[in-house]
Amino acid sequence: LSVLGGDANERAYRLLVDDVSGPKNNPQAGLNVRIQFVLPVFLAPLDPAQSVELTAAPDADGRLCIDGRNAGASHVKVVSLALSETPEKVSSQHQYILAGSQVHFCPEAPVAGVHSGSLIAGIASAYQSSVTPYAVTTTERPVVPSRRD
Repeated sequence: LSVLGGDANERAYRLLVDDVSGPKNNPQAGLNVRIQFVLPVFLAPLDPAQSVELTAAPDADGRLCIDGRNAGASHVKVVSLALSETPEKVSSQHQYILAGSQVHFCPEAPVAGVHSGSLIAGIASAYQSSVTPYAVTTTERPVVPSRRD
């Protein structure tokens, strides 16, 4: 979607679709299901240029986490994470990084147990059908045990 005339930056919205159907007159034994969809909607900017930066940001427990910064005018999406030693995808990660924003996320299992090494993040551009690999490298740091009184 786009707005006539456009904006310099992309606009992001969430469209909530709820099932509002009422109960049936003839209730039968069985399962009744109500559905809710949450859909992202983006209004395209005039120039969808992107500028993504991923840096290692270990959490307090020393787990490998990532800080993502998008200085571009359109969103990107982290679609996969892989260990640099293994070419196959080890975690499907679906994390949006909106235009002009920052996020902090920790990979889901099985990558969650990694304390050091390299990750390759697959970044999908908002308005292109390609996935670009971004390397995120960390080194192991000492974990300081917490004090218990």
